[in-house]
Amino acid sequence: MATTPVILDGLQTGQAGLLLKLYAIPTAGTPDPTIANGAGGDALTEQSNALGWYSANVTEALTGLHRAVVESSGGVVLAQGYVRMADTTDPVFEVSVELPGITDTLGISGGGLTRVLDGIEFTRGQHTVAGSTFYVDGTGGNDATGDGTRALPWKTISKAHTACTANVHDQIILLPNAAGGPTTITESATIAITKNYVQIRGPGRDVEVTLNTSGNVFDITANGVGLSGFRVTTFSGATSAGVEISGGADYVRLFKLWIESSHRDGVRINVGNRCEIGDCYIVNAVRDGVRIDSGAGSGEYNRITDNIIKGAGGSGVNMQGSDASRCRIHRNLIRNNVVGITIASGSAEVSITDNRLVANATEISDSGTGTLQMWNYLATDTLGVVSADVQQIDGSALAASNLNKSALQILAGTVDTVTNTHTPTTTEFQADDIVEATTNHFLHRWVFFTSGVLFQQAREITGYAQVGGIGQFTTNAFTEAPSDNDTFIVV
Repeated sequence: MATTPVILDGLQTGQAGLLLKLYAIPTAGTPDPTIANGAGGDALTEQSNALGWYSANVTEALTGLHRAVVESSGGVVLAQGYVRMADTTDPVFEVSVELPGITDTLGISGGGLTRVLDGIEFTRGQHTVAGSTFYVDGTGGNDATGDGTRALPWKTISKAHTACTANVHDQIILLPNAAGGPTTITESATIAITKNYVQIRGPGRDVEVTLNTSGNVFDITANGVGLSGFRVTTFSGATSAGVEISGGADYVRLFKLWIESSHRDGVRINVGNRCEIGDCYIVNAVRDGVRIDSGAGSGEYNRITDNIIKGAGGSGVNMQGSDASRCRIHRNLIRNNVVGITIASGSAEVSITDNRLVANATEISDSGTGTLQMWNYLATDTLGVVSADVQQIDGSALAASNLNKSALQILAGTVDTVTNTHTPTTTEFQADDIVEATTNHFLHRWVFFTSGVLFQQAREITGYAQVGGIGQFTTNAFTEAPSDNDTFIVV
């Protein structure tokens, strides 16, 4: 039996107590979870003539490809890589190791690579370099024999959560099925996220998280938790939500989730503040797509933005109770729900802005106090209308009131050539949607055309009369005669 030196590069200098653990990789099947080089691995020692290079002597007769894991004396995984053992006294040389989540293919040492990653992440709105990274594979993972690494992932999120530490920004990565196709992570009970600032991230809709029993799929009671990049479905049960935020959990962020066919609510915030639901697809919830009903505590300053919310048996968004206040509902497509947006009595200062509401039996039901509705597009006709309720302009309620009075003086009309078989000229035309009977009622006002060949032209009105039951306008000469169904306004 030969002693085989294994030499590794890519580690930070000056580290003591490091261990090298080797795991055999078969030609087929999953890696062997048993350590191949002794019960606890072999000690790694930094070479004095080449700082950052570490060596270990392996006395077992090992051949073939092995996964190499470098751990600290406390059992923390510092790096991973691969070595091909040959049962020989010749050194096995490996220049590339994998730091958590990243393979150093540029020859950068561990400390240098970390600084590069930190520099890249510094350009993002919120960085991801922090804490430990654990992996979950609903198809190939194993909660009993896995260790949470990419090579030996766990099977459930609940198992990974037990390994997380609160407040250090640990992240759980959901892996897609290595063979391709959908991956389902099936949990036996609600996934209770109780540790602050844990992040759970998936690769897309082809990874589904569900239960095999009734209940909420996720129950988040910790601050700063983030979920993104996977699909959520409930199993059964009249009280089952896709995601519930409760217990006073603040700053929770749900981003790019597909929450489908929940047996109660897609997302429910029941005591949680300053949370964000963004860029999610929330469909076919039995009750509400998003519901904030913090009757037992605060549910303020939450944001619901850039989502598609459709097919709910109740409301697309439902703000219930006196504590569901000061939230923002912005730039969502809300479609085919019984009610698009409900603001219940007691909810205060909710902002509803720039949403598109289509084919809801009731678009907006507002019984709240101080609700702001602006720039919402309601599908009341083929073009939609803009709904805006402006209370002040530059702090002045009088200015807003005067603007409203001015807008009400604008009269819209459409040129008609059919009713009286009238042919318009450059100075005369009729309108079938203006029927004022008083002669010269609009004298000295102005006509502005908003469509047709006279678009953006304006002339003073020099005469008006009702002819054959509809209005006839005489104006200063336009450049051309208008046509049937050209539109205009009178100001």
